[in-house]
Amino acid sequence: MKAAIASAVLAAIATGAPNPVTAPATISVDVNSWGRRVVEWSIDARGEGRYSAVEPNAFARDARWVVRRVAVGPKGYRQLRALLASVERRGAGALPCTIAVTDGPYGDVRWSGPGGERHAIRYLAGCREPATQNAVDAIFNAGALIRRWSAKGEIIEDRKVTP
Repeated sequence: MKAAIASAVLAAIATGAPNPVTAPATISVDVNSWGRRVVEWSIDARGEGRYSAVEPNAFARDARWVVRRVAVGPKGYRQLRALLASVERRGAGALPCTIAVTDGPYGDVRWSGPGGERHAIRYLAGCREPATQNAVDAIFNAGALIRRWSAKGEIIEDRKVTP
């Protein structure tokens, strides 16, 4: 088995074929505001996941934490991964932020590999650096897409948010 894998790798190198990058097993994102979790979502390589959000909003008296199932298949997963590709390539740590509006949403994007390896990037939506704004836009665009996909998903949890 090892010999077959080594032969395949050598053949790929010899033919100039690109070295495939192992896709993460799960991508997950959280969005927080004023110390409160307002959105959280995750999706695995099969395109199965969940989208959780406070409805109608985190500061409403009748706020509820609603979790919906998402099932979009591998194609949907690849679409989200493509939206977040520029963020994922940055590696672990935090997006650069020297000039910021500090009361905006913030959170983390996490990639978990099939073997459990992880890396995460912290973001602050109010950062004004253009490269960071592009990354934050990608994070929120991915979130908007999975939110749309989840709209008709099965509700698997619905509970009152405690203040």
